[in-house]
Amino acid sequence: MKILISKEQYIILVLKLLEGLFGKLRITTTEEKRRLGHGDSDYHDIFDENGEEIANIWIKGPSKNKGCKQDLTFSAEATEQMENFIPYYKHKMFSNVLIEYVYKYTGLKCDCTQYEYGFNNTDADNYMDGSPKHNSKTKKYNVKKKKKIK
Repeated sequence: MKILISKEQYIILVLKLLEGLFGKLRITTTEEKRRLGHGDSDYHDIFDENGEEIANIWIKGPSKNKGCKQDLTFSAEATEQMENFIPYYKHKMFSNVLIEYVYKYTGLKCDCTQYEYGFNNTDADNYMDGSPKHNSKTKKYNVKKKKKIK
């Protein structure tokens, strides 16, 4: 059975799922890190309601994607949690929703997103430490220019 939803319905659905999953976000900026004595940093840290770091906003450095001023990068653990609750990624709309969600709580408007998706667990017996490893794909998207980042 195929279920069709509109663009607006998808955006509302994903925003509500993100709210339920992570709640209200909190940010630690590079200036705050410097004041706390953590040295110079290339990115802001984003934390969920429980204080877990779920994403970074890269403002400089080698990890920032080319052509992006503020690059929103979600951790693999956070995107794996998202994948468990969000049934289908419409990558362009999903990227826009992620940016709007972060903007709502941090006041920082990012122009690019990067996140993992399509997680597959590999056999834990094949690794020395016995822990399972994850295979996934990376999606990089420039929301401002409306194109994929290579």
